[in-house]
Amino acid sequence: MEFLYKAYADSGEVKEGRVAAAGKREAANELKSRGLHPMTIRKTGEKKKVSLFKRRRLADLAEEWESLLSAGIPVTETLDILGGGRSGKEKILLGEIKATIEAGHSIAESFAGSRAFPPFFTALLQVGELSGTIPEQLRLAAACYRKEEEFIAGMKSALSYPVFVLFFSFLVFALILTVILPSFAALFEALDIPLPAVTRAALALGLFLQEKGFYFLVELLLGAVGGVVWLRSERGKRSTDAFLFRFPFIRRLYLIRVTLALSALLKSGKTLSDALADIADITDNGAVKEELLKIKKDIERGGDFAQSMERSFGDTALARMIHVGMESGRLPLFLERSARLMTEETKRKLTGFRKILEPSLLLFVGLVTAAIIFSVLLPVFSAVGTHMGV
Repeated sequence: MEFLYKAYADSGEVKEGRVAAAGKREAANELKSRGLHPMTIRKTGEKKKVSLFKRRRLADLAEEWESLLSAGIPVTETLDILGGGRSGKEKILLGEIKATIEAGHSIAESFAGSRAFPPFFTALLQVGELSGTIPEQLRLAAACYRKEEEFIAGMKSALSYPVFVLFFSFLVFALILTVILPSFAALFEALDIPLPAVTRAALALGLFLQEKGFYFLVELLLGAVGGVVWLRSERGKRSTDAFLFRFPFIRRLYLIRVTLALSALLKSGKTLSDALADIADITDNGAVKEELLKIKKDIERGGDFAQSMERSFGDTALARMIHVGMESGRLPLFLERSARLMTEETKRKLTGFRKILEPSLLLFVGLVTAAIIFSVLLPVFSAVGTHMGV
């Protein structure tokens, strides 16, 4: 059989390719013999895992399940209760997971095998199962997904109004350029009014939209389809991940998840190196994954963890908290505090971004509108001035 793999070398470089083996275990052994450390191995043609549950639904599930387990109810019974409160695919899925657990598989294996839960969720379940802290890990998962959902909702709220204004503004501008402005052009020509450069430019743009607008729109749609196809490719995903990593808001969101997961893994008894490797394995952003592997390699060589984190993520405040945590022997606690502080700071910055964006957008729309009106009225004023001068 042939397997697709993603692995990292000792240098920290992430590599992808194919390997022939009798099974996944043999494929992993073959990669290790090549000096590679497997991150994901899947059979050729096997579909990638797709999360059935959205963030809000995952948070609800984690909170409900944590409450039931904390009450002392056995795992299989809690799954019955959770399934009873749901319908459709979710109910069927939880029933299948319960049957898998009753067949002798571990909780984490059963959830991962369902191919409906994200790696972050199943990894926390694995940590909880090994350390006997499943309720605590579910509480952490719920907190992470709530924060992510709140962050994304805030971004949507901040961008929805500007996008709405921009969309309809461009529609109005297109209508003015293609319908209204050409009617003035005929008037200007009949009166033999000389046109200034700004008016000629506006008329030329309107003429272009009239003659080539349909083809331009088709090309734009084809380009959008091609862009979506490219973004879904491996190369496109790598480029997108690297691009998103450059944005402070997006990088901060991943950093919050990393610090929370790292705190949980360290509390469960994992070493720092193993915890970083586990988080890299469940991270869905390739750029973040590579940075975590670089940090892992650095600390294995005796490097300072706080400095490595600062170099990779550029967060000086987090680096200071990590340094204090390591000096005091309470790194998990300080990581958790850092995540809370970063979340609060991100909320404040998002609110400030929204306050700046909306008036800036209105100013932009006003300037464009003024430019179009100016291009129409300038020839009129020029003609009136010439007539009065005569």
